[in-house]
Parts: sequence; structure tokens; C-alpha cells
Amino acid sequence: MEIRRAIPDDYLGICELAAANYEQNLSPTDRQQGFISAKYTLQQIANIANDLGIIVARDSDHVVGFVCASQLNSDNQPSIVKKMIAKFDGIGFEGRPIADYKIFIYGPACLGPAYRGRDLLRELYQGIIREVTGKYDLGLTFVDEDNPRSLKAHAKGLGMSEVGRFTHGERSYRMLVFRVELDDKMHA
Repeated sequence: MEIRRAIPDDYLGICELAAANYEQNLSPTDRQQGFISAKYTLQQIANIANDLGIIVARDSDHVVGFVCASQLNSDNQPSIVKKMIAKFDGIGFEGRPIADYKIFIYGPACLGPAYRGRDLLRELYQGIIREVTGKYDLGLTFVDEDNPRSLKAHAKGLGMSEVGRFTHGERSYRMLVFRVELDDKMHA
């Protein structure tokens, strides 16, 4: 398995994996295993890849997982991210207002069903950490409350901390943050 920063040859595979795991394309039973809340075009994937980047996992010739990172710039973010940013007032982390930190947006993250539970998410996460170390203090993400597998994977599995909640449309989300620190187990 190869884990690296995404290149243009990966974009179609990223879109296909995201589409296969888009909540509207899954049965209720399959949604319990985790889902992506948004659709992505090739251009959107290219824009994210050209921002802070996408770390991709490839097995043979197939994209089997990815994690995205982008700058916290409310002008270029989807409305759901703008809604989350609007909740920053009054939210703190480790005794400081969250707005005092240099923050980047983590996500979306997606793994093919056969690759879940194999520590691949941690490897992709560590790839993102390597990309942003020295540039940011915190990563920030949101997870749909109807996606308990993703909440567990990020909060318990990766050690992210819940700092708030917000709604967008009729959906409820949890905001999770994490310090940008290299794990002792990571190989630089």
C-alpha cells in the first residue's frame, strides 16, 4: 500500500471513492459503517489538493482512502464550514479561545469498506500532520451526529476533542479539534 500526497492522477479515484461512500448512495445499513456528507467534483478535489492537500492511500491501482486538509478561509469554504466558523465565539480549547489558534480544516476523510479498522485512518491522519506541522496549532473538523462510526474513529481512535456543536439545515454536527503534533510512532 502506498500512502502519499495526492497528485492529479488520483483525483478521479478520490471522487469515485467519495461518491461510493456518499450518504445518499448508501443503504441505511451501509450508512452505519460511516459516510461522506457531501458530493465532490473533480474541480473541488483539485482545489483541495492544491490548498493544504490530500493524503491518499493506494492499493495497487485503486484509491482506497483519503484525508483532506484546507486553510481556514471562510470566503472559500462551503456554507457548512462558514456555519461552524461562526460558532467560534465562546468556544475554547486548553484554556484559550479557539480563535486564538492557527487552525486548518481537516476532512473529509474516507476509507473503502475493506480498509476500515486496519489503522489506515491513523496513517492518513499522520500524513496530514506531517504536511501542516510548523504551520498550524490545531486541526478542526466536524462530524454528523448521525455518523457514530466516524465520531468514534476520530474522537477515540485519533484522540480528537469535542469542543462544540452546531446545526446546518436540519442536521446536527459535532466540532472536533486536535493539536498538530507529530506522533512519537511517526517516521519523519
